[in-house]
Parts: sequence; C-alpha cells; structure tokens
Amino acid sequence: MDEFKNIYKSTVQLFEKGDFEEDDWRDEITKNLIKLEKIWPETDNLDLEEELEDYIWRIEQIQKWSQLDEETIKDELYNHGSLFFYDIKDDLTDEQQDQILKKFWELTGDATKPNSTTLFRLAAGKLKGINKVKKSKQPKSKLDKTINELNKLEKHYWAKLYELSLDWEIDESLTKILKSLKKTNAKITKKDSEYFVDMLKYLIDKKYIFQIDEEDKTEVTTKIMFNTIIKVLNKHA
Repeated sequence: MDEFKNIYKSTVQLFEKGDFEEDDWRDEITKNLIKLEKIWPETDNLDLEEELEDYIWRIEQIQKWSQLDEETIKDELYNHGSLFFYDIKDDLTDEQQDQILKKFWELTGDATKPNSTTLFRLAAGKLKGINKVKKSKQPKSKLDKTINELNKLEKHYWAKLYELSLDWEIDESLTKILKSLKKTNAKITKKDSEYFVDMLKYLIDKKYIFQIDEEDKTEVTTKIMFNTIIKVLNKHA
C-alpha cells in the first residue's frame, strides 16, 4: 500500500502542476499511471478516501486515466492534461470539445508558463451554458445513513458484540468485521456495509440482539449496545 500511496500522491501533484507542454511532466505522469494500474487495490474507491487523504472524484479520475492504454494517455496529456476536461468530455459534442481546446491552446500559447488549469474555467463555463453542471450531491441512501451512525458507536460496544459473537458461533465473516471494529480508527467499509447491516438485522430477527428495558439487570454495555443498534436500524428502515 505504501508504494501505491506514494505513486498516487506524486501523480496528484503532477496533475496539479499541469505542465502539459513539458516532456518530462508527461513522461512522469505516464510512467506513474502505468504503475498505478498494476497495483491499484482491489477495494471500493470510497474506502481509499481516508487512506489517500483525497476526495473520491479525483481518486476515480486518476484510476480512470490509469486504465487507458499508453498511447491514449500520452495523447490526452499532450492535448490538455486535465482531469476535469477528460471527465466531462462525454457531456460535450465533438464541436464543443474542439472549441474549448482551440481557445485553450490560444490562451496557453501566449503564456510564459502554460498550465492545464486554464482549461477548467473554459470547460466549466461551457458546461454551465448547456446546463450540464450537477450542482448538488445525490442524497445519501438509507444504507449510507445507517453505516454513518453505526460508525459513530463507541469501540467498546463493538468489542462486546465481538465477544458475544464468539459464543453465538455466527458467520466467521461477521466475527472478523467485529474484531476489526474494536480498533481505534476502524470503520465499517463500503464493501462490507450491506452484508454487515443484513447480519445485524438477522441477529435482531433471531433475538440474539433484542430490546432491553432500562430497569433490566442486564450488563450496562450490552443493554446500551443492543438498544442503540436497534434504534439506528429502525431509524433508517
């Protein structure tokens, strides 16, 4: 993972510099993208946000570039070197693409240090003109909201549920997730989200997890943990 992170961050820095007319810049990005394609982790990109300390849009764009063949990478870098422009090309006609690139080349041709970031302003302006800009994020799904709240639970609750799961002899995959959630910075991952919530629902349905009255003498951590999990799942049912 360290090699992947280092090459990814180097690639981000290069794209931010945007020196698309520099041979060394294009060669370095091409080399990095080819390496990234070979070592890209087999996990959901959302799970890489924290690891890479970057936002999902750029992670997905760099992965998309890494999946291009070498000739296409070099052509795109030579023509503009812009993550943004490559992303929105499908929203533009060939004529609109040509108009933007022509204007971009005119502006950068007179610049002392031509930079691909100029293209963002030109392309964004064109997109606004044809009503293609998505101005709002999609609302979170019920599953996303549930996972978000479950990830806020105290770690000792997951530690307790892990201990109980060993006695219950439930699915080993669930036990493995619960064991990992005891760690300080651990979270329920995107790839495990649906399975984890389904298993919690199963445990509730089969009365492994059940509502406990405040007056009940059940151990406090178990009581709060059971009641909180049931509350969260019912909230976004």
